[in-house]
Amino acid sequence: MNRLYFLLFVSFSALSLQAQTIFSDDFSSNNLPNWTVVNHYSGSAVLWKWNNGTSGGQASDQINYAGASTGCILVDSDGDGDTNGSTKEYTTITSKSIDCSTAPKVFLSFYEYYAKYQSDTPQVFISSDSVNWTLVYDPSIGFAQDETTNNPNLAEINVSSVAANQSKVYIRFSWKGTWDYWWFVDDVKLYVPSLNEVAATGFSNLLSNGCQLSNAEVFTITLKNKGLAAIDSVTAKYQVNALPVVSEKIILNTPLQLDSSYTYSFNTTADFSAAGNYNITAWIELPGDTINDNDTIGGFAISAAPSAIPYSMGFEVPTFGTEVGGLTWTTEDVNNDGFTWNLSANAPATGSVHFRYYYNFNNTSVGGNDWLFSPCLNLVANTAYKISFFEQVGISQGTVFNEKLELLLGNDNSPAAMTQSLVDFGELSNSDYEEKKVAYKPTTSGTSYLGFRCYSDPDAFYLDIDDVNISVLELPNAQFNTSFNGQTVNVIDASDELITDWQWSWGDGTTSTGQGPAPHTYATDGVYEICLIVNNLAGADTACKTVVISGLSDYQNSLKMVLYPNPTNHVVNILFQELLSSDAKLELMNSLGQIVFEKKVNNKILETIDMTPFAQGLYYVKISSAETQSVTHFLYAK
Repeated sequence: MNRLYFLLFVSFSALSLQAQTIFSDDFSSNNLPNWTVVNHYSGSAVLWKWNNGTSGGQASDQINYAGASTGCILVDSDGDGDTNGSTKEYTTITSKSIDCSTAPKVFLSFYEYYAKYQSDTPQVFISSDSVNWTLVYDPSIGFAQDETTNNPNLAEINVSSVAANQSKVYIRFSWKGTWDYWWFVDDVKLYVPSLNEVAATGFSNLLSNGCQLSNAEVFTITLKNKGLAAIDSVTAKYQVNALPVVSEKIILNTPLQLDSSYTYSFNTTADFSAAGNYNITAWIELPGDTINDNDTIGGFAISAAPSAIPYSMGFEVPTFGTEVGGLTWTTEDVNNDGFTWNLSANAPATGSVHFRYYYNFNNTSVGGNDWLFSPCLNLVANTAYKISFFEQVGISQGTVFNEKLELLLGNDNSPAAMTQSLVDFGELSNSDYEEKKVAYKPTTSGTSYLGFRCYSDPDAFYLDIDDVNISVLELPNAQFNTSFNGQTVNVIDASDELITDWQWSWGDGTTSTGQGPAPHTYATDGVYEICLIVNNLAGADTACKTVVISGLSDYQNSLKMVLYPNPTNHVVNILFQELLSSDAKLELMNSLGQIVFEKKVNNKILETIDMTPFAQGLYYVKISSAETQSVTHFLYAK
């Protein structure tokens, strides 16, 4: 099975080809002679101003419309606003009076680039008396935090109900906010549509990013009547790569009126069963339509096998043939509140893009129930995998807003198919990125999907996810450190790679379990080997350390001895700090108390013992005479 990635492109008309332009302003004059700017809140520095296409606050953010280089208008709340968010912003820019008395139908159009933040309200109003205003457009409707319009976006609005046949018509762009982002506007026009004009406004192949593509996929095209004459029939066409053009006649039972849309499904299906790249173009033909630039719409597709492991996704800008970016991931707004996961350029972990879930600030009683699905993944039975990603939650004015996240697995990119919960992270509270790791071993081979489910409480903030990686899980690496308090040893686990089980043996016949066992106390001096066995889904590993326990049977009195080097790997030197008596005897004992070497050492100051014949371990030196005896110890390690 294959999958297809679909990227939409649209070609808009050049509005200079409209039948009749009533009013236009490209803002090439920076004194804005056709407009009046008002700041309704005197304490705010945010107001509409002339701009050459670049935001004053975010130099990297600018409208990508060629005409903006000669001038446009801009609200730059990000650059001009109060960074504390405590000053209200309200500014309007209103056109001069425009005569539309001979226009039976009137449309308003302009190019824009708008970025949504928390509380902004961008709106467009039309009036026929400059007193009563009708809201005709709001670019923020349905937008989540950090979501933007296309750059640029062509807005075309039928304002006939307010402006047609009116001798005085006024256009007003209004902005309200408290330190938000920006809104660029350029090439504002009022015009009368031509008689015959149709535009292709939507194109869908009804395919997801899944692995269920076939040789009979259905395309749809959405057309919009932008002419004064009703449309009874049109011709719809599409072409895939250099294959023959598919042409089908659309007969409309009900004529399509001005500013109305219709979606048509082609009867001829397309074959995407073979892996490869596909260029798709669709268009509409209508007799008498002389404005052809908006008739064509299309996309670029990649049909490929399920992603093999290792798999890495940073959600970056698509580059076909390499990483296709976040377009390959799908989302679902289960609670249907209009707020869900979106690609965002605001604070990624790495690169320039990541996925962000943003809360419903329009209804703070609605919690999250939103899914982010991976493309299909090819997983092999009984192979252990490691899934990792980075996440962070939102912080505002010093307050961290906890979010809730669950990671699931399923056989389709839909909530109903997510039948296996890999881990429920519960509440997340880190406002800086942290890496999360999960291990998984499937019992059967096939295609699977990851599902990130945000189920945050109402009135939270945002949750970011970036840099998802899936790899084959490596064997564990057993490691631990030790510390001593007399005869008591404390062990500290330092193993890695998603350990699931810890088994400890202390070397004296006792064992413990768990990552952090209780400190262990030895009953007798000796040399002991502590071993740790760790397991993960890929297998097991063992680490051992030798420890020396001493001090239980050491004693000294009037006779003083110094042993060096300690520990030793060859010989040990015993320095007596006073001349020994004639009956003095030296005994060398192992850790079990067995005498392995003895010698008379009368009238000696220094004695050297070659340890080469002996096994490594802990040894005791005992000096005894009629008057005194002393015992001390040393470690022999080859």
